[in-house]
Amino acid sequence: MTQKIKQLLYDKTGHFKLTFLSSYLFVFGLIAKLYAATFFTGENFTHLFTPFLKSFILQAGNPYQFFFQNGLLEAFPYPQLMLYVMSAPATIMGQLLGPELFIVTP
Repeated sequence: MTQKIKQLLYDKTGHFKLTFLSSYLFVFGLIAKLYAATFFTGENFTHLFTPFLKSFILQAGNPYQFFFQNGLLEAFPYPQLMLYVMSAPATIMGQLLGPELFIVTP
C-alpha cells in the first residue's frame, strides 16, 4: 500500500509530483476561495441548503421525504452522494465541537 502511494506522489527520480502544493499562488488561491465560500454564500445556501443539511445531520429519517411533504421542493436539488459530501465536514466538526456550536442557522 505504501509503495503504491509513493509511486503516485513521487516520480522515478524521487521528486515530488505535486509541486503546485508548495506554490504560494496555489496556497493564496485556496485560502481566498475558502474565505469567499465561507462569507459570500448566497441566499439559496443559507435559507434552503443549510436547513436541509441540518435536518439530515441532527434528525434521523429521510430529509428528502420530509421537505417534499412540506412543499419545499427546491431545498436541496442534488442526489444523495452530494448530500453525504456536503454533510461530512459538518458531521465531523459537530462530533468534535458539538452540533450547536458548528451548524449555522440563518
